[in-house]
Amino acid sequence: MTDAGHRLLARYRRMQNSGDLEQSIKHFERASDLCPMDHPYRPAALFNLAVAKSVSCQADGRYFDLDIPISLFQGALDLHPTDHPDRSVT
Repeated sequence: MTDAGHRLLARYRRMQNSGDLEQSIKHFERASDLCPMDHPYRPAALFNLAVAKSVSCQADGRYFDLDIPISLFQGALDLHPTDHPDRSVT
C-alpha cells in the first residue's frame, strides 16, 4: 500500500493528475488503517497520509482544510519518542 501510494504521489507531482493524488491518499489511508496504534510503522503511515493530504489541500487551494494534515502530522509526532531519529523530520 505504501509503495503504491508513493508511486502515485510522485506521478501526481510529475503529471498533475488529480486522480493519482486521490488514489495516493486512498493507499495511504489503507496503510494507516492496517497499522494498529502500537505498530512501529504507524507514525510513518500517518506521516505519509499527512503529506498526501497536505498536497491535496494545496492543489485545491483549500488551505482552511489544513487542520486534517496538521492533526495527522501531530499524531505521527506524538507516536515518536523524543530520541527517535525520524522525530525531527516529522
